[in-house]
Amino acid sequence: MESGDAPPEHSHLTVGPETFTALRNKIAEGQQVLHQLMLRMQEVQQTLDALAGECPECASTTRSAARVPQPRPAPARLTHQERRVLEFLARGKTNAEIARKLGLSEKTVKNYVHSVLGKLGVTTRTEAAVVALKSRSHPCP
Repeated sequence: MESGDAPPEHSHLTVGPETFTALRNKIAEGQQVLHQLMLRMQEVQQTLDALAGECPECASTTRSAARVPQPRPAPARLTHQERRVLEFLARGKTNAEIARKLGLSEKTVKNYVHSVLGKLGVTTRTEAAVVALKSRSHPCP
């Protein structure tokens, strides 16, 4: 075919069953990676949304004169290792990444994450990350 010639109307690619299976598996792997990335992006967005929210202790009294700051519950006592895991959670790391950094198995990290979530009284990694970021220092003057 010369350059400038139009491609044939019906070009078909013929592949064997092994090649087809390999291509199908690669597509499935790519879809899984995209799905994981989308979930991570949603978690990051939730964290950013939570951090952009107004601090209840510093809310303007002009909007609600009767607003009284609620006392914060006492933070649960985390072990040294749980605090390390929480710091990695706050940085958006996966269990596998945390495991590599701390020299632990993924199962052990999963157990630490479960313990941290329970002690903090939250249900998601994103909520735990927000708690960790807020506890570093109060952002309001």
